Amino acid sequence: MLTALRQLGARRSCRLVARRATTTTTTTKACSGESWRESLDAQVDRLDKRNRRRDTRVARQDRDRAHVKGRLKVQKPEARRAPRKKRQTMDGGGCVFWVRFDARIDDNPALLEAARGGGPLTIAVTWGDEDMLDDENGNAWALGEATRVFYHHSLDAFDRDLRERFGQRIVPLGPGDALTSLRTLLAETRCKRLVYTRRHEPAQIARDDAVHRSLQSDGIAVTACCSFLLHDDISKVKVDLGTWRGHFGTLMPFYLSAAKLPPGHRRCAAVDAPSSLPKPHAATYASAAPSLAHLGVCSSHAWASDLASHWTFGERAGRKVLDEFISAGGGASGGSAVVGGLARYEKDRSRADVATATTRLAPYLRLGVVSPRRILTLVERSRVESKTFWRRLFWRDLAYWQLRLYPEMATEPIRPGYCGVVWRDPGEDKCLSRWKRGQTGWPLVDAGMRELYTTGFMHQSVRMSCACYLTDMLNVDWRHGARWFHHTLCDADFAINSMMWQNAGKAGLDQWNFSVSPASKASDPTGAYIKKWVPELRNVPTKFVHEPWLAPADLLKSAGVVIGTNYPQRHEFARDYSSAKSITADALRGARQRAIASGELRVDANGYDMLTLPGGSTQAHDGKKWRVFTVQWLRGKGAARPSSSSAPPSRGAVAPDSKRQRTIAEAFARAAQ
Repeated sequence: MLTALRQLGARRSCRLVARRATTTTTTTKACSGESWRESLDAQVDRLDKRNRRRDTRVARQDRDRAHVKGRLKVQKPEARRAPRKKRQTMDGGGCVFWVRFDARIDDNPALLEAARGGGPLTIAVTWGDEDMLDDENGNAWALGEATRVFYHHSLDAFDRDLRERFGQRIVPLGPGDALTSLRTLLAETRCKRLVYTRRHEPAQIARDDAVHRSLQSDGIAVTACCSFLLHDDISKVKVDLGTWRGHFGTLMPFYLSAAKLPPGHRRCAAVDAPSSLPKPHAATYASAAPSLAHLGVCSSHAWASDLASHWTFGERAGRKVLDEFISAGGGASGGSAVVGGLARYEKDRSRADVATATTRLAPYLRLGVVSPRRILTLVERSRVESKTFWRRLFWRDLAYWQLRLYPEMATEPIRPGYCGVVWRDPGEDKCLSRWKRGQTGWPLVDAGMRELYTTGFMHQSVRMSCACYLTDMLNVDWRHGARWFHHTLCDADFAINSMMWQNAGKAGLDQWNFSVSPASKASDPTGAYIKKWVPELRNVPTKFVHEPWLAPADLLKSAGVVIGTNYPQRHEFARDYSSAKSITADALRGARQRAIASGELRVDANGYDMLTLPGGSTQAHDGKKWRVFTVQWLRGKGAARPSSSSAPPSRGAVAPDSKRQRTIAEAFARAAQ
């Protein structure tokens, strides 16, 4: 310090001397050189003496300040005190990442956003009564029992991954409502930031908005990210009905409109996993539950542990399944059964007896363990063409778009008048309970329902068969089927489940234009699937395994099968496929005709049902009556009285009644399988 002061004083002295010397030279030109030099030396001496006195005073003040606790601390003048390391204490820094259905590290924008800033990071999950109870308006159902099993184990695997890779962990919060739990945690950590991933069920949107506003009013900076669907904001999708691309509510109009969304709303690319994460705020949290198990996420149902034994949980497991399915392998022995499945997907997708026909990725995708954007990115990168696999990823976004427009889709028919269908009493001959337990007497349906109850999963084509059997043959209300699937599927998705069952019951926007016979051999031509899940029939020849009652009596006896004893008899009213199906068709026609007569439902000149388009659903036709796809046997001759008030096709649109356009519309309806 003294050296610095001396240098500063010397520079100032020289400047002052120079100024005075210049002035003296100007005013006293007659003076000799010696006199001028002596005068300058005298001035420099006086300035040096004054600077030394100042340096002495400053040094004395520094020694006085350094005198601490009775002893003198001597420091070198140039030495600097090293900065103190900041301890990770609950000092108001950092962020809380609220885990929803995004228990993964890869392609998780919310996790990346929460890690920005460098402060401590707390990763928390909430669980309480609001997660276990249905919305009172039917706008959301609590997670089904099987889905809860998968979710619990997925969270547990996520916690292990965080510990191993980053020294992080999940902080379980509950029981109690999410807002109270988060407020308590934010107060404990003194955090001023919270990040989460949006959900898209109507009731969950309202809940998220309430939490968002409440925490913002508390002074918390809240950030909502998107990664659950392919598109960041499906509410911005408004279909263009000015040019014929398909019926309202079907895939292609939605897809083409979504592709034209502005940046920030359209489909985004997947983002890579973080290389590191900040450390947590503390080793323990006073507001946390003792463990994830104490939250009660996992179902207490008796079959929960048995169901879990059929799965490997977590992001690593899901990614392994995805990578093997997309790989170019041929499914050779020694590897996974799904290796190279994408290359054969178009050929095998309807086969329940072929392991590569399905990825079994659905539960991982449903709960956000693997992101849809990562799946689509890898599929596109593989350059393997599979239109059906591609479509099914976008169908998920379509389902949530429909759910936004029709929040009560799970419980109320979308089409006016279809709530008047006279359905069979589900208790008649215990038809509903026998369907649930796989005791219908139709082997393919029984195999599917038994697989579902045992594993929480069922092949897509078999799901179609089981749904058609319940609605078309048993004439049981589709809502009973939707409830059971929601309860027993590990991948039970509120939007997809509601959309598909609406269409199966002919109440949805895209009525199924097909009906699958329970005796169809298309899904299981070898009989291997039936024999696996219906072991009573394992000795029946493949020729008769789909309809064992057609086998000769001596053959059944040698196979050890006694129908009505060790394998159930079919219902009296569901023994013949055609006659049973006609009963349901008549019930639907009757309800539709009554709705038309009362004015509740309108149809156009070609017999298509017409709906009022919801606000925010189209680019220029909101609020107008518009035709929706209607199966031919409902709009055929005599099925309904045509209405003269049909909305004509817009200028430039191609009428969907040409043979070519009807083929396109029906092809998209069939593609749902």
